[in-house]
Amino acid sequence: MTTLNPQHVPTLFRLGRSTADDADNRNKAGLPVFVECGCCGSLHPKNFCGECRDDDNRFNADQLDEKYGAGGWEEIPLDDED
Repeated sequence: MTTLNPQHVPTLFRLGRSTADDADNRNKAGLPVFVECGCCGSLHPKNFCGECRDDDNRFNADQLDEKYGAGGWEEIPLDDED
């Protein structure tokens, strides 16, 4: 049986695990990056490609401050997302 690399599996199929700490969700300074969702208004990891209902990848600013500390994460506008 072939084992899939979790970095290559779409986030929709990784429910139960946040992608916020994945290496590809970091800016040049090494901070995790989040984007405000136009649908639910929450913050999702930049590399997240799933549904807003995935609670493991839906945050508010207070939750991110608690996890990473104030200034320990970056928010980018939706239109700046690459």
